[in-house]
Amino acid sequence: MHRLPDAEAVDGSTVYVAPSYNNVVGLMVFATGDGAAFERGADDPPVPGRCCAICNDEHYDFNDTRLYADLFRQTALACVSFALVFLTDTALNGWYCVFHATNQTTSFVDAGYGTRASHVYYVA
Repeated sequence: MHRLPDAEAVDGSTVYVAPSYNNVVGLMVFATGDGAAFERGADDPPVPGRCCAICNDEHYDFNDTRLYADLFRQTALACVSFALVFLTDTALNGWYCVFHATNQTTSFVDAGYGTRASHVYYVA
């Protein structure tokens, strides 16, 4: 994995993760094991080992998280990039991995989830 220059978000393609941070199908997973790593703060991102493993379709700490192109998990998806994102919201606090099917960056539009920081990585 190679880190891109800091960016606030990457492409808008939808990549589903199963299991996600809430143990069902979703759009992101905790960046560090089963915890959101909120105590680290926006200026102290964790090592993205879990994000990299998921993006490379590898197991991480006995976790079998996979990426899909559809909500019903019928079509597996190859990861091209991911963002390590720090969220500050009442329900989503801490660092999360958000996966993408391209390595295109776009400007971030605040959707009300309190995104405070992000770092983008892509598969070499």
